[in-house]
Amino acid sequence: MTGPGPIVLRSGRLIYSLNTNTTSIASLAPTIKIANITQKSVFLSLPREVRHMIYGEVYDEWPDNDLSSDDGTGISRFKYFLRNVGLDRVCREIYMEVAPYIYQSVELGSYLRTWNRFFRAVNPINISYIRSFTFDYQCKWEGNYIPCQGMKRFKDKRNRWQRIFLYLSRANVQAKHVKIYIGPCSNPLCNPDGSRIDVTQHLRCQVYNDKAFLKGIYRNFKNSQRIELDGNFDPLWPLELRRKLRFVLKTEGCKATLFEPESYNPKVDLEGCTEVSPGVYEGRRGPGLQLQL
Repeated sequence: MTGPGPIVLRSGRLIYSLNTNTTSIASLAPTIKIANITQKSVFLSLPREVRHMIYGEVYDEWPDNDLSSDDGTGISRFKYFLRNVGLDRVCREIYMEVAPYIYQSVELGSYLRTWNRFFRAVNPINISYIRSFTFDYQCKWEGNYIPCQGMKRFKDKRNRWQRIFLYLSRANVQAKHVKIYIGPCSNPLCNPDGSRIDVTQHLRCQVYNDKAFLKGIYRNFKNSQRIELDGNFDPLWPLELRRKLRFVLKTEGCKATLFEPESYNPKVDLEGCTEVSPGVYEGRRGPGLQLQL
């Protein structure tokens, strides 16, 4: 009875080492060195599909693995795990193979100046690899702890997202999934059961009324398969996105989801929903957004 071949054993040990090592790819050398064969030639001698299985183990299997900026000092790949794997620094060939994994998911938050520098420095080809976007749009941003409070003197004097959307447009981003959280300067507008609280302060907030941001969304993500809205957003926004993109709209409490017509499963995605008008469905929680159809 024969055991697994040497390539299978070496690739198995490499996957294990990548998943347990948080320092550097250099520390894997003892695992894969054999006789006079170098680390690079051994790894690249593996079949391409095996190498991509390894990349998937490294970049896809961990939670919270978006590119993100937690403190405005820079962009990191993982929030909790494997910050210094370093596969992208081994050689050019491996970098070209792992780039789609590194850039596949991005979480854009408050530190937009950091993101502007990042997108300016990164090759548009790498930006085009992004397949999942999360926008966390808060009234407070860039260390400014004073929300606009609906007052003109505290509101931004420029479109804070303009450069970001310009970089995405130039790279022709084809993201499949977009999540948007809107946080205007007000108390939460949803009860725990998902029903809306009747307050009006948020109606004057610059975030709630940012039509330029909405325009950037439907211009840059018209080829997406799904767009999700959450938080305290204008209930007319999902209707505007549906009109511009011709997507199917589902509302559920304080959330709205838009589906590209050819990329969703009605039996799963619209389970328990009621069609209130052509292409617009209401979820189980009942009317939360008070859509004006």
